Amino acid sequence: MVKGLDTFREAFAGHADRYVLIGGVAASLTLEEAGIEFRSTRDLDIVLIIEALDEVFCAEFWEFIKRGGYNERQELDGPSKRYRFGKPSDERYPVLLELFSRAPDGLTLPENADLTPVPIDGEISDLSAILLDDAYYSFIVAGRNHTNDLAYIGVDRLIPLKAQAWTNLSHPDCVEEGAGRKSNKHLKDVLLLSRLLSAESDVDLPESIANDLRSFLDVMPSLNVDMKAVGLRGVTITEVAERIRSAFKV
Repeated sequence: MVKGLDTFREAFAGHADRYVLIGGVAASLTLEEAGIEFRSTRDLDIVLIIEALDEVFCAEFWEFIKRGGYNERQELDGPSKRYRFGKPSDERYPVLLELFSRAPDGLTLPENADLTPVPIDGEISDLSAILLDDAYYSFIVAGRNHTNDLAYIGVDRLIPLKAQAWTNLSHPDCVEEGAGRKSNKHLKDVLLLSRLLSAESDVDLPESIANDLRSFLDVMPSLNVDMKAVGLRGVTITEVAERIRSAFKV
């Protein structure tokens, strides 16, 4: 169950070619389609498709923020460069919206940049986004599904993305608040999503993403997880890692 998703769906039904949902909301949609219960999630992680954005979408997005009464708006470098929206006054709306995208063509960002401006029709807009690696951005956009007026990624994209999120959050240098709790959540999601893989699963990955997933799977068997708690009875974490290796050919 995803709080506020129906409200989002109704507002952006005509814009499914301009964004794609990732993260917990995409996992929820993917698993629910297979009849597997997923934890409740309140956040919408939204990848903006930078090549398709226009003024109509931007205007509708800001109208959505206004109607929802979002009181918390975090920005890139000023009040007009916002990328995270929280604390809506209307309970029908998602609790948190986070925007993601790649760097615009022709714009050189600092080497350690975490955020990027978002252009609309070639002009820098009043939105910004959490910066995605070009390979991951292209991987996400190429694999999006369109169902019931929503655009989102499925298991073939979710497992590599959540594996990399676990890797980033588990890094000794990670100072993000709640990193341990969040990394455990991503690991459990990977295990749960692996239930959708079959012997016929065959996913081609870009080289950099394949390397990232391989590194995660090298570590995965050593992790301490209650397999029964994630609905995997009679199977070991090592066996799950091998199932993922086979499906993604890493």
